[in-house]
Amino acid sequence: MASGGDINGLWLFFHNSGVKQNASHWKVHRQSCVAYHERILEAAAVDDGLLLDAGTELLAKQARFEAACKSAGSLRGEKSVFITHILGHEHSGNNACSHAGKDAIDMARALRAASKAEKSTGSKHSHTESTSITTESSSSAPPSKKLKQPSIRTHMHTGTEMPFSAIQIKAIQDQALCAVISANLPFHVYKNPEVLNANLTQWTTHCITFLWLLLVKQALQNAVMELRPAIIKAQVGVATSAEHRHLTADAKEHCDVIENYSFWDGLEQVVRDIEPICYGTNINQKDSTRLDQILLTLAGMYLHFSEHPEPKVSAAMKKCLEKRWKDCDQQIFILALVLNPFEGLSRFGDSAGLNYIKLNGIVLRLYRRLHSRPDNLDGPELRGQKECAVSTAFFHFLALTGPFASWRDEAADFPSTDPITAWFAFQSILKVAELGEFALILLKVVASQGGVERIFSDLKVKQTHCRAHLRLAKLGKMTKVGADIKAKHQALGLAKTRGK
Repeated sequence: MASGGDINGLWLFFHNSGVKQNASHWKVHRQSCVAYHERILEAAAVDDGLLLDAGTELLAKQARFEAACKSAGSLRGEKSVFITHILGHEHSGNNACSHAGKDAIDMARALRAASKAEKSTGSKHSHTESTSITTESSSSAPPSKKLKQPSIRTHMHTGTEMPFSAIQIKAIQDQALCAVISANLPFHVYKNPEVLNANLTQWTTHCITFLWLLLVKQALQNAVMELRPAIIKAQVGVATSAEHRHLTADAKEHCDVIENYSFWDGLEQVVRDIEPICYGTNINQKDSTRLDQILLTLAGMYLHFSEHPEPKVSAAMKKCLEKRWKDCDQQIFILALVLNPFEGLSRFGDSAGLNYIKLNGIVLRLYRRLHSRPDNLDGPELRGQKECAVSTAFFHFLALTGPFASWRDEAADFPSTDPITAWFAFQSILKVAELGEFALILLKVVASQGGVERIFSDLKVKQTHCRAHLRLAKLGKMTKVGADIKAKHQALGLAKTRGK
């Protein structure tokens, strides 16, 4: 490792051109000299009175800088050359730089004094050693070779290759640890805290990223159109040989992508396809998601992909949605939408094949399923009367007659769009009370996918490589026991309230 005296602090006052003058030294320019000539060229440009746009002005500034570097002349990137340029000749002081600042002069004087002291100390030691040469010195080990100056490429990072600092690594590790503890995940879930693998199903993240990219589309295209050589040069930097060719090809490829209008058209199509999925994901993750909202979400996505311009994408997405809908308890979802007083049958077309009689049969079957519990002590006669009341009220609801006659005119002025609030108001009518209770039960069912995802995460933790022989039956029992314990803790107020 170099000692403190070997560190050349004068590099702060010189600009590295990125071109080597020989095998060991870089070709450099004095910053203050370059700035002096640059001011002269800038004043000449102002006198010409030309008004340039931002892109052309940036190119003109780059051209002035290169011309100023040429006028100032180049130096060899070595400490003694820096000192001589700033202070002049060691003995006479001639040819000192007239543009050097006080900081540069002070540092150059300190380095020259340190170099003189080191030379004088070295000469004394060499004189003492020469007077005490013995025959043993001839058999001593040969002097070590001078270490070669390492390449600057080993200390430079381009683009995303820039490493994390110690503070950034610590922050990432703390964040990853909090996520592991919060999600009850195994501690080996992150193999490397510096590299977090992207989740390919985070549709919202991808959608927002694509939208931001589309916002800067015009700026990127203008930059590539006006500053393509400068962009490629900045990306390549001081790389040479194979690395230079690789970075140049990579920069040109990205510039070609930005200039390619088919890329942006495809990106816009991807955004249009991801947006309904994002909306559906956000709706279904709420802790108050109703069954009718899920049905409308699935129907909206189905209609969107039915009109997709690419037949393969349309067929694949429709098949996927049909599979999900097939696995659902369809009658409950349909009734929840029908019993929404703000929707009713307005969302169903002629191809749905629904009529009042068919819907009434679905209501009665679900009503019987709901009340066929062991704790229901109603006799057959009372059950028949309640079913008759539910059926009568349901027909009035569909036709907006009887107790619901005023709803046709008052719906627009109702203070809330929540169907649960509306059914609480309907329930105050005696003839509608039984149907209102049934409708509230359906509309209060929360079908959020958040709980399912938490169960999946919990099962993934339980069935690790150490407990790989657990079957679904055992995992199901463990999950039910855990859910029962959590429910009891919540009832007793022992569980921590989940944050919003």
